[in-house]
Amino acid sequence: AAASKAHQNTPSMLSHANNTANAALAAASSITNIQSTADSKTQIQSQQDLVELQAIARQRARQHFQDAPEDFIEEQVKEFMQQISAPTTSASIVTPGVAQAQEQEQNWASQFGQLHLHDDATAITAPKTWAEEFAAPQAQQDWAAEFETADRTSWAEEFTSLEGEFQDNFDEELKAYLGKDPNETEYEFAQNNPYLGDPQAMELGEKFLNEGELSQAVLAFEAVVQADPTNSKAWYLLGSTQNECDEDVKAIAALRRCVETYSKPMQSTAASESAETATVSGPANEFVLRALLALSVSYTNELDYSRALDFMRKWMDAHPLYHGEVSPALMGDTSTMSSHEVLLQRLTDKRDRFPMDADIHQALGVMYNLSREYDLAAQAFQIALRARPDEYHLWNKLGASCANGGDSREALKAYRRAVQLKPQYVRAWVNVGTSYSNEGQYDQAMRYYVKALKMNPDMKHVWGYLRTNVIALGREDLLELIQLRNLDELTRMFP
Repeated sequence: AAASKAHQNTPSMLSHANNTANAALAAASSITNIQSTADSKTQIQSQQDLVELQAIARQRARQHFQDAPEDFIEEQVKEFMQQISAPTTSASIVTPGVAQAQEQEQNWASQFGQLHLHDDATAITAPKTWAEEFAAPQAQQDWAAEFETADRTSWAEEFTSLEGEFQDNFDEELKAYLGKDPNETEYEFAQNNPYLGDPQAMELGEKFLNEGELSQAVLAFEAVVQADPTNSKAWYLLGSTQNECDEDVKAIAALRRCVETYSKPMQSTAASESAETATVSGPANEFVLRALLALSVSYTNELDYSRALDFMRKWMDAHPLYHGEVSPALMGDTSTMSSHEVLLQRLTDKRDRFPMDADIHQALGVMYNLSREYDLAAQAFQIALRARPDEYHLWNKLGASCANGGDSREALKAYRRAVQLKPQYVRAWVNVGTSYSNEGQYDQAMRYYVKALKMNPDMKHVWGYLRTNVIALGREDLLELIQLRNLDELTRMFP
């Protein structure tokens, strides 16, 4: 889902955890196969049995705790091996290392499926090997049922929770150490810029942007910020131009630098502060405000929902009209609300106070895109357009919302209006192509992709779209032209 970009063949976002019952049965089956030669009438007594059991335990732990540190895996395996090797509390004597079954026919895999193993292991009442127990259909069903029990937390769920806490703490500590977000991409300037040192670079950049000469506008604005890194207007215009070129990553890097020009004067203890870690308090200038909102849009396009929400919040906090919190009486109990719901409530409150403010409705459109409520997103952008009917960016956002909601007809109408208002608006041309491609009209899609590439031939993702389309057309003979980036020949074939 994106606020200004229609994604081509975006895969569904699936839950991290698999169906636990099926996973349990699959695990039981795989472990049974590994020990297919076990004697069904004897217990595990040899060192080889223990080695195999330990190896299987380690394998299962790695599958459930994906990306966990090796020492954590070994700790879980060790705890499990100690549990099954615990001396019996009954009158029977069990050789050390023999698996101890829990009451009610619990098996080692279901024990190991819990981070904290129980201490109440009892002696085996009937001599069965672990392989035989796993092979028994009833045992497999019981094992699966345990994984489905509501009051038990699966490995995947528990580790996901722990992993999130660990990652949050690690990221914060790393940010503090580096003085910036380690995930930030530094803006990379073009080499051999003809506008470096030109005192008219800013005026030239704005002229090029208005005339649709986007590549020249980028160079001019790059020259300005290299000469004066504190120029928030130039950083914003550079990021905005990269957005129009459908270059979200470059746009994000420039827009973040714009925000940093606002946050740096407020620093106290930190040597430097990034856009991510900056504490926004009080009104910002108009270009920083635009950059904050644009960053929320760009991160939505990049499917980075957490940062999209963060910069939306920063935009509200820095805005002279919107920075106040909603009264507790209106908000109600926020302890059970998600961060998206809290922020949406704040925006809704401001909308009620400023019903004709286009920025508020634009922000609501972004928020509804984040929650995949595309009909509401389209409605919000339509209201914003009543106040700003000639704002081509808003028409493009309306088109993207319609496209992501499955309404290609309305999407195309909005995109066409965007390019009527600004014929050199590369992003809108790409989005038109994507809409045709998603409708299976690959010939039409090719024409718009090629047109967009003629305006910005550096868009690697659009070259990828071309490859997808020619394969769908059954025209693999054109792959070489795409590999060579032969736009002249492609333009002749798809005028």
